Amino acid sequence: MKFNIRINQKALSKTNLDLFDCAILDYIIFYCSSANEKIEKQRIRNENGVWTWINYQTLLKDMPLLRIKSSGALTPRIKKIEKEGFFTTLRQGNQKLFIKMNEKADELFIEVNRPIHENKQLSVKSYSRRRTNNNTIYNNTINKRERTPSQEMNFFLTDEEYPKKIAKQLSRKSTFSYEQVLSELKNFASYWTELNGSGTKQRWEIQKTFQLKRRLGTWFKNVGKFNKKSKVTFI
Repeated sequence: MKFNIRINQKALSKTNLDLFDCAILDYIIFYCSSANEKIEKQRIRNENGVWTWINYQTLLKDMPLLRIKSSGALTPRIKKIEKEGFFTTLRQGNQKLFIKMNEKADELFIEVNRPIHENKQLSVKSYSRRRTNNNTIYNNTINKRERTPSQEMNFFLTDEEYPKKIAKQLSRKSTFSYEQVLSELKNFASYWTELNGSGTKQRWEIQKTFQLKRRLGTWFKNVGKFNKKSKVTFI
């Protein structure tokens, strides 16, 4: 059960959504940003981004205050929220509903035109969220030390600043330029996010183990074989 409902009245009062719609939207944002492994396993990825499966029965069970008994009653509300632009829906062949959050959802948490100071540290207890390069919303309450290998890789793939940070670190320890390292990181991500035959999992997800640091070390070691003058040292 989701114990709290957070509604930004200032932003949502400008839409055609009612309180029930807003509560459903809050639940979906929470669900799509979750790093829970069970939820992660049921996500799908394609060229348009990451999609999270929303189970109507689970939603109704987790949100008893909605007083909605039939999952069919959720469909028009989901369409209504989608029409406002907060997320995009996708129906698979088995009619499962998948949702990808859009940039507009950022407006519920931050002032999108406010200058961003990259060096300002976010509090671990903060509930703020930030936009990522595939339009998912990553919960900043997850500290780096608390990430599992799976969460670490997901963070690498979804946070647009993380690869840049890695590129800066590696370029200082090698003869590769920042641009070269960043380019290789993109190649790395492209290789490991290739979908399997059924289109349900990415290459990295079907590995028995996957530690980002070790995989990057192997990747750049192999790159160095083609460029003997270049060397990257991992701490």
